[in-house]
Amino acid sequence: MFRLPLEKYPKYAELIDILQTWDGQSGFDNLGAAQFVIMYEYLRNKYPVSYLDSTKVLNEFEVIDAISYTHKYLRKHFKRIAIRLGDYQFLVRGDKEVPVNGIPDVDYKLAEKFWPGPLTLIFEKKEIIPNKTTSNLKTVGFRIPNKEITLDLLKNLDYPISAPSANKFGYISPTRTEHIFKNFSQGIDYVLDGGACELGIESTIIGFENKKTIVYRLGSLVVEDIEKCVGDITIYSNKESYPGSFKSHYSPSKKLYLGDIKMLTDKFKDKRIGVLCFDKYYDFIKEENQILLSKNSSLLEASKNLYSSLYELDNMKNIDIILSSLVEDTLIGRTINNRLIKSAEDNDEN
Repeated sequence: MFRLPLEKYPKYAELIDILQTWDGQSGFDNLGAAQFVIMYEYLRNKYPVSYLDSTKVLNEFEVIDAISYTHKYLRKHFKRIAIRLGDYQFLVRGDKEVPVNGIPDVDYKLAEKFWPGPLTLIFEKKEIIPNKTTSNLKTVGFRIPNKEITLDLLKNLDYPISAPSANKFGYISPTRTEHIFKNFSQGIDYVLDGGACELGIESTIIGFENKKTIVYRLGSLVVEDIEKCVGDITIYSNKESYPGSFKSHYSPSKKLYLGDIKMLTDKFKDKRIGVLCFDKYYDFIKEENQILLSKNSSLLEASKNLYSSLYELDNMKNIDIILSSLVEDTLIGRTINNRLIKSAEDNDEN
């Protein structure tokens, strides 16, 4: 098959080229795997297994016969030749789920697309995983971070790492080494310093319930990109079972209030005010008491700077409270708003 000349079989040239250039991988978006499976199934049904498993090489007629069948099959069911493996799986299985290497289909697709990266996948916990690792939950989360120094560490270990976030419960998540030392005055033997976080907001946590894809925590991997990969998703309701799902979380020590900055300034005129601004300063507040999330009106830049800016405001000696307002509720802006609301949600006056 791999030596068939394309010019000799122009009708099947596209299919032959796909098969000849297939990389042997079997991911959901792989081109070539589905075509090979269809052709192999045809040959397996036509010839004895012992014949196919032998060292005998199929002759050109036998190969073209299988290619012809595959070509007709693809045209009949897909109206095209260049399909992905996921297209074929959906056709033959429908909603039936078949694990790949023990991992459910959708999990595997998400992992293949977004790992290493800001994605945490939730699985049912097996007995080998201690309860203290999961705070007695029946599920456990896995993530592969996209940080060179962390990946190098993992490559040199023959076991996974179980670790909590490097911040006190409910407080602002650290994005720099100095944040960790501000969180913990003791108990830290050393820090593996890979520099500041490139994204600035935690991973998106995803799991599955009743065949539905559930986002348990909004994060740096935005909803729109997840939907492009796996289709419709459901945003988890607040039941306080997963990291970041508590009503109050990611909060600075100083009280944070959300709303119209001018109205809030008038309301708290007896307080020393600091402002977390999106892309502009307010002329009725001292500029030294304000921090911009983005000079370029970029939601992505704002998300990278969110926690470090909250840390800075929380450690300013010349302010009593922090004011801020929500950003455009789209893409990563949705995650920014989620964090701001949780940071301010415990304030009775808000």
